[in-house]
Amino acid sequence: MVVPVLQGELRLCRTSSIKLPLRLCDESIGVILDADGADILTVDIDRTRDDLGAAEIARWVMTTINTNLGAQAAAAGHGNAA
Repeated sequence: MVVPVLQGELRLCRTSSIKLPLRLCDESIGVILDADGADILTVDIDRTRDDLGAAEIARWVMTTINTNLGAQAAAAGHGNAA
């Protein structure tokens, strides 16, 4: 069952061509990429946090999106959100 509050987010992933699962960039700390390697989000672009703090936030955001939208996409019958 798709949680209604996440239906809009799933639609956004599909219309934005964001491919799940998201992953962290190996070259840049705090950068989240989609499954195709496209930049999705950069945490702390102004570098006000140390690298560990930015990496932890990026991992938390990535894990939250993958866990929630990935499960919802599967429940909705989409192997991928896009």
